[in-house]
Amino acid sequence: MLDDIARRAMQSHVKASLKKLPKTVAKAKPEPVIKAPLVKEVTGGDLAKQDFVNQQLGRRNYGPRKPGSPVRAQRATSRMGPRSIIASEPVKMLDAYPDKKYEINMWMRNAYTYARNNGSLEGYPNYIGSDGRSWRPKPGQSAFEGLRLKGDDKQARAKIIKKRADREKPWTKPAGKDAIYAALLRIGKEHHYDRLIEIMIRDFNAKMKSLGGQTKGHFISLDNGGLDVAENFGPQPGRSTRVVRDGRVRIKRGNYSEQADSTVGFGANRGVSSWDDYVRMKLSELE
Repeated sequence: MLDDIARRAMQSHVKASLKKLPKTVAKAKPEPVIKAPLVKEVTGGDLAKQDFVNQQLGRRNYGPRKPGSPVRAQRATSRMGPRSIIASEPVKMLDAYPDKKYEINMWMRNAYTYARNNGSLEGYPNYIGSDGRSWRPKPGQSAFEGLRLKGDDKQARAKIIKKRADREKPWTKPAGKDAIYAALLRIGKEHHYDRLIEIMIRDFNAKMKSLGGQTKGHFISLDNGGLDVAENFGPQPGRSTRVVRDGRVRIKRGNYSEQADSTVGFGANRGVSSWDDYVRMKLSELE
């Protein structure tokens, strides 16, 4: 009897306790799932982009006063402090038109002003001489200096460019083909003409690929009669660079074309300026 009374009392207590509990129980939030990062395949394009970024990071950021800029000051010298060039006398133009000195100097001075205001010389009018020749202001400063202009004869420049173009890749020009054939004919090897042209093109293309992005520099310049063949050019660091020597920053001058006093090329008795010499060099490959 007592056991039944005790059991009923316990059941009543449990029911009363359950009624006091909240009707809804907040659900526990699941643990966040940490996903493993996806592995991106590195391609050749990605590597090229990274190389480009590294190159840009390695360059000095000059801002608007970069070398050649019209707002960059000239370097200080032993006798003169830093200075800005706002005018210069174009010697060749003054020699051509001595009676137009004031007019020419004002044209050149205005070119500096135009470059400072517009950031470049694009759109600046040419100077037309009394003889009909057209002149343009052309940058002529040394490495890492501010803008320094000179007068450039456009007609003479066009002749130089055409003269050089006529001597490049001689196997594509009528005059070059005739000269090559004549050199073979003089030694009785004219029947090897086609084979010699194949060798010439093969060697030229291979040498161009070996330059590694540097300037193509002729050991004997085309203006001095040098031939545009693989044996007459090589890689040359054309741009001037800054180097630290003896604790001071110095400029190492670039060399876009070999000179007679160079330690390689023409200065070291290298280079080809005669088709007869070139043909003799290639005889072993022709026979």
